[in-house]
Amino acid sequence: LTNIAGCFQSLGKYDKALEYYEKSMRIISKAYDYRDHPDIATSLNNIGICYADLKNYNKALEYYEKSMEMRKNVYKEDHPSIAASLNNIGACYASLENYSEALEYHEKSLNIKKKVYQEDHPDIAESLVNIGFCYSNLGDNEKALEYHEKSLEMRKNVYKGDHPSIAASLNNIGSCHFSLENYSKALEYFEKSFEIYKKLYKEEDHPSIVMSLNNIGSCYLCLENYSKALEVDDKLLELLNQNFCLETNYDSETYLNVIIV
Repeated sequence: LTNIAGCFQSLGKYDKALEYYEKSMRIISKAYDYRDHPDIATSLNNIGICYADLKNYNKALEYYEKSMEMRKNVYKEDHPSIAASLNNIGACYASLENYSEALEYHEKSLNIKKKVYQEDHPDIAESLVNIGFCYSNLGDNEKALEYHEKSLEMRKNVYKGDHPSIAASLNNIGSCHFSLENYSKALEYFEKSFEIYKKLYKEEDHPSIVMSLNNIGSCYLCLENYSKALEVDDKLLELLNQNFCLETNYDSETYLNVIIV
């Protein structure tokens, strides 16, 4: 049942996935005599993910918290699964735009991950990004920049080459510089991110490539380099007209939406 739910989830059929995850949880709970167990905690977490996919964040939060409490009872100490639950709760609060609460949970998650892994690790880098995102939304772009730079260095150590996560960190650093109105520095990082995305994705209309072009164009506009901004804008419109729909609040008229990932 869990595998079937996962398939529906991958297909974007979240209501159907939720139905199967709930059936699976009932069977698993009965099998373990309704006692705390890692498998039941995983089922609760999976249901939470479905609700998050359905953008019902309050319901997702309810299941993530149940999963976390069970995991705390099962593991009794710092554990990657507890860190994952804390991360998911933080993500819910961020989706609800409660960034102070989100920051608190992401910091707790980071602290556990540091104890568990004790070296550079993708999960630690992810937490650094999440914390940076919270600081950005709280208006502290200097602090956000600090965390995104830490994440970039760790990702470079982990991946040792061109990788989507490195490109994403470069983009996030560029976004911080953009918010700080340091447009030349922002452009530098957006272009580095763009170069990696171009190597990774051969199709020109890949969402990450379109996002990068949007951000680069925004920098040129703020730098009052209108000829370059227009050049990038023309390229963007060409891609968008190729039956491509960018899933952001991109506005081709104002052309000032910098996207973070």
